[in-house]
Amino acid sequence: DMRRLPLFHAVAAIILAQNGMIAEGKAEIAEFQEMAPGFIPNLWAELNKRNILPDAQTRIAEGLEKLGVALPPRPEPPVQRSG
Repeated sequence: DMRRLPLFHAVAAIILAQNGMIAEGKAEIAEFQEMAPGFIPNLWAELNKRNILPDAQTRIAEGLEKLGVALPPRPEPPVQRSG
């Protein structure tokens, strides 16, 4: 049963939010936050750890923001130094 996996609820919440189903998305994200309370406070590190591409990270953040989730600040990308 996939509903036992915290990320199932996160993905469902974001899909629902992106499709305007905010109330349903809020219920799913509440379930996710109960199951994985440390994920959102460490969102960017968690997404990077899972090799989520930057564009996908932006879409995930947009979906969470539509649900009223307070996100941590996005870290600045490392500065590339030449030569």
